[in-house]
Amino acid sequence: MIDLAEQRKKVIRSNYAAFNNGDIDGVLENLHPEIELVGADEDGRLNESELWQGHEEARRFYDGLRNEIGLQWIEIVSLETEGEGDTIVATVWLHGSSDDQNLEGAVPAVRRHIFDGTLIRRVETYRQGWELPSFDETDNDPASGPA
Repeated sequence: MIDLAEQRKKVIRSNYAAFNNGDIDGVLENLHPEIELVGADEDGRLNESELWQGHEEARRFYDGLRNEIGLQWIEIVSLETEGEGDTIVATVWLHGSSDDQNLEGAVPAVRRHIFDGTLIRRVETYRQGWELPSFDETDNDPASGPA
């Protein structure tokens, strides 16, 4: 029998596989209806101007990654359970290219996947490197970002 943390890691693998295959509907199947996708600024603080909520906005976000930014596939380097297991931290390489900017390559990122059951409820993306910023455990507002 697979424990819940392993089921959640399987969901993340499935989610990235769907994205890599261009299957946005497959991505949405793994997301909670009230999903929140949040990006962090260069200092590692969550940036509310980079917030997408719900399936409709998530579809626009993932379509934009693929078509506007040129993110072609995501390579999972590691998946680690955080805390009580409601959060899985993925270290990934974001592979892509942009003809407009004449760029091609990969960028490291750390993504915190927060779950509600076996659906991903929130994804926080930290693009500044491999290190996950420290979180103040006393902070009750997850939208305020790292301490």
